[in-house]
Amino acid sequence: AAAAAAAQAQLRRRLLQQYVPEGRGAPPAAPPLYAGEYESEAGFGAELLQAYVEQGPNGCAAIFRASVADDCPALEVELAEFLQRHPRLSWIKHVHDAALAPSDASAAASLTGAARALYGWGLAAGGDGGVLDRKVMLSLGKLCHHAAFLRDVPPHSDDDVAAGPAPTAPPVPGVLLAVDASEREEWRAVGVAAADDEHYLLRMQEKLPWLCTAGGAAAPAEALLESLLATAASPALCAERHVSQEEVLKLSLDVAHKSAWRLGDSARGRAARSERLVRVLAAATNADGQAWLHLSSRLRSISETGLRKALLEGGTAEHATGDPRPLLLWSLLAWEADKRAGGGGGSREVVSLHGPLLGELLAALGRVDDTALRSTLQRAQTEAEAAAAEAREGGGEAAPLVVPRTLSLLSELWRGELQGVRFDHVGRAVQEVRAPLPGDPFHKARLSCEVVMHKGGANKLVLDSLLHVRNETRLPLVMRWLDVDPDTRRVDSAEAPRNKLWQTDMTLAPESSRPVPLQLAHLEHFAVRLNQRGAGWSPAVAVEALWDDSGGLVTCPPIGPDPVAQQTPRRGG
Repeated sequence: AAAAAAAQAQLRRRLLQQYVPEGRGAPPAAPPLYAGEYESEAGFGAELLQAYVEQGPNGCAAIFRASVADDCPALEVELAEFLQRHPRLSWIKHVHDAALAPSDASAAASLTGAARALYGWGLAAGGDGGVLDRKVMLSLGKLCHHAAFLRDVPPHSDDDVAAGPAPTAPPVPGVLLAVDASEREEWRAVGVAAADDEHYLLRMQEKLPWLCTAGGAAAPAEALLESLLATAASPALCAERHVSQEEVLKLSLDVAHKSAWRLGDSARGRAARSERLVRVLAAATNADGQAWLHLSSRLRSISETGLRKALLEGGTAEHATGDPRPLLLWSLLAWEADKRAGGGGGSREVVSLHGPLLGELLAALGRVDDTALRSTLQRAQTEAEAAAAEAREGGGEAAPLVVPRTLSLLSELWRGELQGVRFDHVGRAVQEVRAPLPGDPFHKARLSCEVVMHKGGANKLVLDSLLHVRNETRLPLVMRWLDVDPDTRRVDSAEAPRNKLWQTDMTLAPESSRPVPLQLAHLEHFAVRLNQRGAGWSPAVAVEALWDDSGGLVTCPPIGPDPVAQQTPRRGG
């Protein structure tokens, strides 16, 4: 058996050494190596390499070790072409070549080739590539990109660093990519910033799976923008997907900014970038269309303070009873102005209605000749820039402790987790924020917000509900908050098994007071017992029944045989 295997290997090596690709020096009457060789569309070289790939890791390893090229030198060109069509293999081969390169310049060239292959696959606009696969490819591409730059530049001394910022990696040339969702492909030079922008769009789809295609593949930027704008136009769809209109519109602006590099700097590309921004701004304006028209009609008689108040409170949610909220377009303008004022705009397009963008927006709204609306939008832009400057410089009236539009509560498990919080000022305030409840995604809660100094000089945000309980007895108590069964509408028993995902017990030390935790503030019934083994629970008490005209002091029902008649839990605040 060993002799037969050795003979087969020798025959294989001899045949490979005799192989010459057609059209590359092969004699006109070269005999075929096997029956039907010349009838094959791919040719012997491509079929051989494909057979190696189909063998799995062992076959790919043979390609990477260059054993194929050693056995058949004529395959070198075909191998390069084959790897170009298989970027997942190509970049590994390039990295392998870089490790064996005789010089830094040669290693940098190989690493640049690896980055080019990875960028080409990770930045593909179509296909069936999943979000996670493309994130991995882009991350590896950036790693190879930086590695190539570090191998190609001389080392920096401390004097070089002190003289100015270190040089950045130049773009990787020769990356073939589709111009967004179109079928047009172009050769582009791709920099690290462009890869970062694309990575952001992939992370967005990872966090919001409904943005991906029906098959779960990563969607191109144009499809992302259409999906986000369709969601923003439907309050019901926003509620179903647990996002606000403002959040969706800000994500839409991010998509327009992060995908702008794909469209290029030609006149056609600049027009396409501007058109995307206008679509987002028009969607925000249309969401509060009547409010903007009403504001325009009284613009001449309104003061600067009145205008700021109207912009901050001029919007009303269609789902609720007219609760004020900022106008959505104003929120976007203020958000963009804040990024510019803080120097965090990066490569973002300038979103300002003090330029040609205003005319394009009015045209999209069908109000090119509406001079009142034009003046209103320009003043809104001025107010947005002034508000951003005040926030950055600390001048003017202090910003609210917690801006409602920047605070949302993740309430799926009722643990009071926070997302998107921005706070700057130390002190206490009461704010109304969005706090979704099961069956009521638009529920709003009033919170006690306090910023205190934390370790290391950092600020710490403390949120409490406005419901406080005081134990005026000398006995330790336990209060258990009870839910209502949605089917029977009966209050849960305090003795029921603890089969819920959240904890609803509060311990009350003797003669102490504490607020009801934020995640329990939606519950409207409770029971009380002594904090000792064997003590029984009181009957359920409704919070609503505790109100009276004497400041909220009530006496709970007797707990049991223990002498707690003097117990008077008090609800304060």
